[in-house]
Amino acid sequence: MRAAKRLRLEASAAHVLLVVIENHLLMASVSQRRDLDDPEVISHFAKQIETTEALNLLTLLTFADSQGTSDKLWNGFKDALLWQLHSRATALLSGGTEFVRAGEKQRELLLQEVRELAPKHIAAEEVDAHFDTLPTRYFQIHTAKEILDDLELVHHFMRQLILEDDRALSPVTAWLDEPDRGYNVVKICTWDRAGLFSKIAGSLSAAGLNILGARIFTRADGIALDTFFRQ
Repeated sequence: MRAAKRLRLEASAAHVLLVVIENHLLMASVSQRRDLDDPEVISHFAKQIETTEALNLLTLLTFADSQGTSDKLWNGFKDALLWQLHSRATALLSGGTEFVRAGEKQRELLLQEVRELAPKHIAAEEVDAHFDTLPTRYFQIHTAKEILDDLELVHHFMRQLILEDDRALSPVTAWLDEPDRGYNVVKICTWDRAGLFSKIAGSLSAAGLNILGARIFTRADGIALDTFFRQ
């Protein structure tokens, strides 16, 4: 604030400067270590930043600070996370709520869309069971296409359980390449049990894979759907 006074900044500009400097590490920490699909995370971050002007300046500062520290600290995945946080916080600070897809209405719209898009080998009962056994937050952060991908895994897992005795307890996995985003997606469907997440994460790490983030959901019937983002 002494520097702001010396530079003869107006009170509003000095306040924005103070917010940015006091939170100069916040955006990197939130974007890289928190769940950006959680509305509460975005809401808490936006309250700390206060305005879109401060958000824009902090976004540039975060990028410049990382580049200035070491050009090896930055990659495409961190860049995507930074701009994802910027986009969702902007929506909230601007008075919009498009980053939130919560509520029963959105869930019903997704259910209708998934029913229409579901291939013939996935019965309507499977779709309904999927929607009835997962928490609200699952439907806040997944598109119809992503839900269908999970349904395919569950269908394969249950078919394997019924028809293949020797593989009844084997997990079903899917690997998706996302070259434009600088990472791959690993999806795993299996029965939930104590320590499942740590065992999977440990196995991926032991194989030399760098885990960037994860989404962990368990259906009420005990079927776990774990998604890992990796380099």
